[in-house]
Amino acid sequence: MFGLNLGSSSFPVLREHGAFAVNVLAADQKEIADRFAGRGGEKGPARYEGARWTEGRTGAALLDGALASLDCEVEELIERHSHAIVIGRIRGIRLGSDAAALLYWRGDYERLGWMPEEVATALGLRAY
Repeated sequence: MFGLNLGSSSFPVLREHGAFAVNVLAADQKEIADRFAGRGGEKGPARYEGARWTEGRTGAALLDGALASLDCEVEELIERHSHAIVIGRIRGIRLGSDAAALLYWRGDYERLGWMPEEVATALGLRAY
């Protein structure tokens, strides 16, 4: 479940196709997060450029290299004022690496968890 601005370029696409993906980004995928947040000025389909995508069972775009991708279909769309509440049903899950997750918190990016290199260093498997 998430909220989506009715003025977003994604809203008419979501309404037409009835499917979406939730892609959990890895800590090293900040550029993709910025692109989708509109920080580089990209809008609409241009946001998908510069990354590799695989079409999910529902037709939604699953990001190659994401920590996890949830392929969802819209179960209910509730429009209220300037936003819609989107309730989805997961139709497929794709798991990626075990790298740290990208987190946006208080106006900046953080990571949640350790990067694989940090785990190896902590276990004494290789020098950092």
